[in-house]
Amino acid sequence: AVYEGLLANRQLAVSYQRRYDKTAADYTLNPLAIVQRGAVIYLVATRADSAEKIRLFALHRFVSAEMSKTAAAVPAGFTIDGYLESGALGFGQGESVKLVALFEAKAGEHLYECRLSEDQQLTEQEDGRLRVEATVRNTAQLLWWLRGFGKTVEVVEPVLPL
Repeated sequence: AVYEGLLANRQLAVSYQRRYDKTAADYTLNPLAIVQRGAVIYLVATRADSAEKIRLFALHRFVSAEMSKTAAAVPAGFTIDGYLESGALGFGQGESVKLVALFEAKAGEHLYECRLSEDQQLTEQEDGRLRVEATVRNTAQLLWWLRGFGKTVEVVEPVLPL
């Protein structure tokens, strides 16, 4: 029902179990998009009682969902790209910085297909490493992502607490 409501641009009548509540809450949602962060899939939506505040609802927390016949209300100017660039899901908040990093070839291979930014530049180095230069947001998510590469990445700039 959640996916159908999103595709049909219809409101959803849901029962949602919040993480710290013992009982599920009932909402009418305006679905806007589906996003995935790590292993968790989220519905990006507004509640009908506060249609301008965009919220995330983890799909695994829905107890029930039913698509209504009422058209979903989309906030003026909403785009999923704009929402994510604004800092949603921890990927866009923070100041813009120029990231310069050297990845071992296998560790950086995915950057050919999954660009970090529009201005990303990749250069293969004589030592076999891949140099990436990209303007990114200096966020906790960036730090977490870089730390995940361990010794297979060397961050040249900016100075980050790796």
